[in-house]
Amino acid sequence: MNQSLPANPRDGKPSAQIRAAAERHFEDGSRRMAAGRDREALADFRAALELCPDLGEAELNVGLLLEKDGTLEDALACCRRAATLLPDRAESHFAVGNLCLKTRRLGEAVEAFRRALACQPAFPQAWLNLGNALRLANDLSGAVDCYQRAGALRPESVEVQVNLANAYRAQNLLPESLAAGERALALDPERPEAHLNYAMALLVSGELGRAWPHAEYRHAWKLGGAGREFSQPRWAGGTVPAGRRILLHGEQGLGDTLQFVRYVPLVAKLGATVHLEVQAPLRDLLAASLPEAASVTAFGHALPEFDLHCPLPSLPLAFGTELATIPARVPYVRVPPAQVERWRGFFGGGARPKIGLAWAGNPTHPNDYNRSLPLAKLRDVFAGVSGARFFSLKKEVSAADAVLLQESPEVVNLAPHLGDFADTAALIEQLDLVIAVDTSVAHLTGALGRPLWVLLPFSPDWRWLLGREDSPWYPSARLFRQPRTDDWDNVVARVRTEIEVFCKAFRPVSKSSPASTPPATESL
Repeated sequence: MNQSLPANPRDGKPSAQIRAAAERHFEDGSRRMAAGRDREALADFRAALELCPDLGEAELNVGLLLEKDGTLEDALACCRRAATLLPDRAESHFAVGNLCLKTRRLGEAVEAFRRALACQPAFPQAWLNLGNALRLANDLSGAVDCYQRAGALRPESVEVQVNLANAYRAQNLLPESLAAGERALALDPERPEAHLNYAMALLVSGELGRAWPHAEYRHAWKLGGAGREFSQPRWAGGTVPAGRRILLHGEQGLGDTLQFVRYVPLVAKLGATVHLEVQAPLRDLLAASLPEAASVTAFGHALPEFDLHCPLPSLPLAFGTELATIPARVPYVRVPPAQVERWRGFFGGGARPKIGLAWAGNPTHPNDYNRSLPLAKLRDVFAGVSGARFFSLKKEVSAADAVLLQESPEVVNLAPHLGDFADTAALIEQLDLVIAVDTSVAHLTGALGRPLWVLLPFSPDWRWLLGREDSPWYPSARLFRQPRTDDWDNVVARVRTEIEVFCKAFRPVSKSSPASTPPATESL
């Protein structure tokens, strides 16, 4: 089609005839884009750009369509070109900011949103997204200012109030967070994320009883596997008719399952026949730990017959749990006998305490940037304290952490020995202390009743509460909190001091006699 058009003049600028043809392609693309015919629209815009590469509107629309298709890097390249061609268009800079936010280029996102606002100061979504970028970059006061500006422009926005509540909670400003949460709920009483964020602020405040009903809105939001449907009715607490069979099923992360299986014996005491469904890595461990469960099934396998069901994280609501009534008798998780025998005597003897380390969680967790730290941050601990032996309890590590582990003979890497959580539990049973961030290893250690030090960010997950060094969920835990956002150095310095005290006071206690002939390759 383009071959019938005259060539561009020697100055490289499209002729009027060529530009008119490009604009026709652009108009066709715009109509098809509005009608949801994205593939055809994309072809139209690309045809327009082939004729007129300086057609910024077409470049922007190509970027938006590629973003919608999930081709983020190509989309970002298009939107960057569009922003160069359309420097006075707020939408072009806004599109760059959104894509940088999605790809965690936070500095560029902040700059792009500021350019959009310089073009159009009354742009509430740009203020909101700038606030999101600043919050992820830990500029929390800047984020609050942006959310307030967005709210002034769009006072009816639930999204603004939810984000404002989050930014206040990230600063541990709980009265302000709760007030913003209440405004969000007043604007839309059925908005799931408004209820969930309000629940998180109540929980970390210790107001558990008020929080649990709001937390149930995770089912409407399908958060972390919540909202699973069964034909059988859901049990919400109270009595269970004699002989009824109830399925308690895991939801969200491994740590959540480990935290809430403590309720299984309480359900069984009501007279129900309890069946448990959990993540595959926990299946063998929990089958050995919970004789009250008639069966323990891994996700993806056929379930037994049951009459009622309840997600594990809904059990605190079902039992009306308050801080004073948290069932916290430990251990409530026990190592399977086969693993006890397999790992007996694994570490050998010695007068120095054996300390396990778990410094990072699942990198795909949405809060991992806040809760995890690089192994290098702990170098002063494992390389600077000669009175202890250190062991890595991480099954998978980042590339940088793997290099440091190889270069650090002070830390023994247990990853080759970690099968499922039954193996991890057997090894933790033989350690004298576990130091972990907020990850499943911390929950496992606490459920086993083993000595545990938890390293927490300034704004922690709800279950660790605020302003205390102990945990009502895990009596064997001691909490080390950041005094300010992202200040791991302070936490690590205190941990190193306390480890030296721990080592001086340590007296080895024989937990079990070694097997007569432990495998030579499995004794450390």
